Amino acid sequence: MEPSSLTAAAKRFEELANRKETKYLNLGGTRSEAIGGKTWVVAKKYTKKGNTGYVGGKPITVPPNQVANAIQRSAIEGITEFHAKVPNGLYKVQFFFSENWKNAKNQRVFRIKVQDLKPVVVDVFVQAGGARKPLVSNPQRVQVKDGALRVVFKIGRAHV
Repeated sequence: MEPSSLTAAAKRFEELANRKETKYLNLGGTRSEAIGGKTWVVAKKYTKKGNTGYVGGKPITVPPNQVANAIQRSAIEGITEFHAKVPNGLYKVQFFFSENWKNAKNQRVFRIKVQDLKPVVVDVFVQAGGARKPLVSNPQRVQVKDGALRVVFKIGRAHV
């Protein structure tokens, strides 16, 4: 690819990545929530090819008296994957976490792999600075070429 084509592709990628068509999915939530001007839609269990949802695990929540933010209170324990049927194109993927069940480093460490990007190791307790504190991941920019955005979750620090 010519340098001018690379520059044009980079500009187009930036333009697409900054679209205002943001989707907020609440994995583990039981109802949609409006928080901070954003509507978080409940993610459902993946049921068939071509659908959107999570694979593996079960929704769990923390009582409201322990964590005030409804998004931070919910999670999917044992999730292995997330699939989203989306149009081909460029996307910015970001994760929002809170460690509500462990109270020390290395008690829950996992990896997240989005599409074909390098897996990212996550220890929410360490990265958020303690229990019940929000952690917002750095955005990962991904390209979807087959109509499906895929995220894989694995326990531990080894490669996905």
